Amino acid sequence: MSLINDKKFNFMPKASMQSHAAADQASLSSHTLESIIEHRFLADCGTELWGRGIHDFEVLHSESDNSGYDIVIEANGVMRHVQLKAMRKGGTRARINVHQALGNKSSGCVVWIIYDPQNLNIEQYLWFGGEPDRPLPDLGDRVVKHSRANSEGVKAIRPALRNIPKGWFTPVSNMTDLAKLMFG
Repeated sequence: MSLINDKKFNFMPKASMQSHAAADQASLSSHTLESIIEHRFLADCGTELWGRGIHDFEVLHSESDNSGYDIVIEANGVMRHVQLKAMRKGGTRARINVHQALGNKSSGCVVWIIYDPQNLNIEQYLWFGGEPDRPLPDLGDRVVKHSRANSEGVKAIRPALRNIPKGWFTPVSNMTDLAKLMFG
């Protein structure tokens, strides 16, 4: 008898094993997962805008992430530079990094998307931003350090990034309410 298949050595319930397998797969395919979540967000946003009679809107994608935003959405006379973040439902991440350059962009904002890892449905949004045509709120002064140390064991500071706590974000339960925050 194999010890791995012996029930007394199987400490993890089957549902937890499936959840861990899904998390492992998400880790291996993170770029694909990010792309799916972004497309879901844009489809929901476009559907909401269309339903509100806003048929003239544009979506632009950033080629590089050196200005702190992933997409630009212009609708209802408002141009939003949007940084997208994603976390699976039940995730414990308490802070995210935000590029200071986002504060220099027109109506910069951060949308943190909480999704269900089983079906990739969006469960909730977390919002950090100002009113339409207003700048991003202050990012504070908590700087970010590189995740890896140099040969001397020192983790260098990343001066353009600020670490923002989840508590600064406003929970938003649906795209209707998020679109109001974004575009009035």
